[in-house]
Amino acid sequence: MEEIADWLKMLGVNFGTLGVVSLTDLEVILKILLLVATLVWTVARTWKLLKEMKNDG
Repeated sequence: MEEIADWLKMLGVNFGTLGVVSLTDLEVILKILLLVATLVWTVARTWKLLKEMKNDG
């Protein structure tokens, strides 16, 4: 029974480490996606405002 407990502890540590590494990579990807989305939204909003200013005269 002690052998199973050791095996489960080892799996827990390995999956915990994998989870931390994966979450770190995920965080970087999410930051990049948020930056791109913000840039696209800003450019679209600026384009719209410039277009409205041009139409108003």
